[in-house]
Amino acid sequence: MNSGQSKGWLSALIFSVLMCSVGFAHSTVAQTETCRAATILATNLGLMRGHLLVASELFEAGHIELAQRHSKHPAEEVYQELLPGLAQFEVPGFATELGAFADVLAAGEQERALFRNRYAQLMQTMNAIEGRLPLGVRKQQQIAFALVSQAAVEYAVGVAEDGRVADLQEYQDAYGFVTIAKGKVIDDAAAISGASNAELGQAFAAALRLWPTLMPQQPVSTESGDLTQLVALMRQQGMAAPACD
Repeated sequence: MNSGQSKGWLSALIFSVLMCSVGFAHSTVAQTETCRAATILATNLGLMRGHLLVASELFEAGHIELAQRHSKHPAEEVYQELLPGLAQFEVPGFATELGAFADVLAAGEQERALFRNRYAQLMQTMNAIEGRLPLGVRKQQQIAFALVSQAAVEYAVGVAEDGRVADLQEYQDAYGFVTIAKGKVIDDAAAISGASNAELGQAFAAALRLWPTLMPQQPVSTESGDLTQLVALMRQQGMAAPACD
């Protein structure tokens, strides 16, 4: 092989390697973006679940008007934020199920017999959507961390320094977010893999004691340290780390 042929072969090899590198880099970026989009979509679904859980518990307890408020926010605002992600992953929306649930709450006691059925249908539909997303253990942990972090913010807004519940809806939302987060990293994790995390389970139990009831008539705990400790423990266990990088 003469020098000209050698240089030509070497140039072709270098070009081939560079193109493979570009293709790999593009693929990696695409995978990362897909991962982030799935995590954002699932996080928004988690926030919506928190609102709907609170609506459900309030309705069951007979607080119809408050239940309607918690249902109205997901239906009118949060759902719109989900649409780009639903389209990206080519999963059907659930406006029909969400609307049917909201209609039952709007009808109040007249539709109590349908309430649990509509709520179950809505949860099943949302479960099916999450099941089609590329979510693993680390992503679920990151989502749970985001929910608990948001709960800490809303609890601080909802409860005044003297323990008086200054913003009932924020106080209730925080409960919903912590409960959904617990389901992801404690209840669901144990059901899927049989694994248990005793320390984290105890931390969630301690944090949930901040909500002795959704409708407090007396001042509640002004010490949100258990919630702060839960956030710190989740961070210590690596749940705050990005799951897509």
